[in-house]
Amino acid sequence: MNNKIAKVNGKIIEQKHFDDMALLYKQQTNTLEINEAEKKKIIEQIIDNFLLLDEARERNIELDSEFVERHIDEIKRQFGKNEAFYEELKKHGISFDVFKKNVEDTLLIQKFTKDETKDKIKITAKMLEGYYNEHKNSMIAPDMVKASHILIGKAQAGSIEKAREKADELLKKIKDGANFEDIAKEHSNCPSASKGGDLGTFSKGKMVPEFEKSAFSLKEKEISEPVETNFGVHLIRVDEKHEKKNITFKEAQPYIEKIIYQQEGQIIMKTLAEELKKTAEIEIY
Repeated sequence: MNNKIAKVNGKIIEQKHFDDMALLYKQQTNTLEINEAEKKKIIEQIIDNFLLLDEARERNIELDSEFVERHIDEIKRQFGKNEAFYEELKKHGISFDVFKKNVEDTLLIQKFTKDETKDKIKITAKMLEGYYNEHKNSMIAPDMVKASHILIGKAQAGSIEKAREKADELLKKIKDGANFEDIAKEHSNCPSASKGGDLGTFSKGKMVPEFEKSAFSLKEKEISEPVETNFGVHLIRVDEKHEKKNITFKEAQPYIEKIIYQQEGQIIMKTLAEELKKTAEIEIY
């Protein structure tokens, strides 16, 4: 593909737009390669987004600046420190202004979608039951653990050997009675440090193999010996264990409602985008 993918009402869709959307598509579908049909679908989605953004601005839909700032601050917190956040932007060749603009565009489409669909989607009991029965075979909660950890980062420690020494030292303190959460808040190099190391609940396949193997082998309330991964050295504590089980309709209902609402919303916004295309100037290169 050329650097220019398409032009929508005078605005250029560049290769970077496609690359970002393609990466997201791969993550969502767990695929490594994208075929020609999928490429076409992604370009269509980008064009739809451009049209919907223009329409949102035409309708004077605005975002609260404090809401945008809170959203950006939440993204920053996921990196632990500001330096790590800006380093990630630099690695991808994105300035903060471009990043902020992308966040604002995403949030504006979300607000437009919510405003446009809130009175048009009616979810009935029949729809919920139908979805559950159709997907009953997949309504299974896998083995899961709720875990916390303390990460001694390889980069922060200077070497993996020094990270392991630090982890050994902290483990001894915990065994001697120190509070795990307090140690995590003070010493962990993971964004979860602010929550006492809490990683929440996760299933297999969500963590790196070494971490996962240790977490799922531990008993409840048990703390691991130091576990080495590419990130550094971890001390892992399993807080809860949940065995694989079938999900009842009652348990699944909130999840199904969100899926159906999202699906119906996508149909409404796609229909609107198709209407906008009738009067738009679109050129695909």
